[in-house]
Amino acid sequence: RRLVELGCSNYQPVIMDKSIIKVDNNMNEKQKNNRLLRLEKIVKEASEQSQRVVLMNVKDVISFKGLIDSFSNYDLVLICHVANKNDLNTKELINKYLKDANNVLVVVGPESGFSNNEIKLFNEAKTKMDISVHIVSLGKRVLRTETAPLSIMSILSYEVENNE
Repeated sequence: RRLVELGCSNYQPVIMDKSIIKVDNNMNEKQKNNRLLRLEKIVKEASEQSQRVVLMNVKDVISFKGLIDSFSNYDLVLICHVANKNDLNTKELINKYLKDANNVLVVVGPESGFSNNEIKLFNEAKTKMDISVHIVSLGKRVLRTETAPLSIMSILSYEVENNE
């Protein structure tokens, strides 16, 4: 709901090492369809409330490898991670990279953060791919999984909308 209000165009659930909610492969089609219908209803209502014309696309759950493979579809990939002295802060991100990016992917980890293996794979993707992949800090506080996407989307939408 909040991501729709802030201008997010796609929502892609990803299975990660520390994910609390596990995808149940035994879920029948009716259950999957009901879940999707519920999410689509939320997107529609939030779009109407925020006067959006284009609805946010809710995608099917993918694996972590599928996420990494999708990086090539974007101009800029931002991995929101707990502050590290080598990470970009949001001000540096905006000044250096956002102005040239049309298609941005923001990755937020599960409640307990990314695993060491996932961080390693992100760093490998940074060196192997011909796109801009950056681990970004959202500040000194550790944000909940529900809060981090709202924080980064607020920053990005503000910057994009005020620099058009």
